[in-house]
Amino acid sequence: ADEASSPIDPDVGVLVHGSLMFVAWGVCPPAAIFIARYLKPQLRHNWYRLHMGLATGGTLLLTGLGLLFVELTLGPGDVVLGVLANWLFSPSRTGVPWWDQLHWWLGRGVVLLALAQIHLGL
Repeated sequence: ADEASSPIDPDVGVLVHGSLMFVAWGVCPPAAIFIARYLKPQLRHNWYRLHMGLATGGTLLLTGLGLLFVELTLGPGDVVLGVLANWLFSPSRTGVPWWDQLHWWLGRGVVLLALAQIHLGL
């Protein structure tokens, strides 16, 4: 869309986009990681719902809203991985499967890249 015909002031769009992306990637994933790592004993089985809600729901919802202020470029990869992780999860497991460890490290890597992205403003 042409900037002149846009109903949203470009400066406001950048501010809204940046704010939503900061919360989506700078707050939600680290909070989800903190819950999964440190609050399992206190939250019991509810830790998983909170972890998923923040990591998937909060991040994707806010990312989607943030992308309304720029062009829509969200790919299906994150959604496919999230559905796969839900399918593979079992509360009665006796050890930590390799896919959970992969999830941990990919999640940490994405958060680090997001924090760099926030700082660089790319």
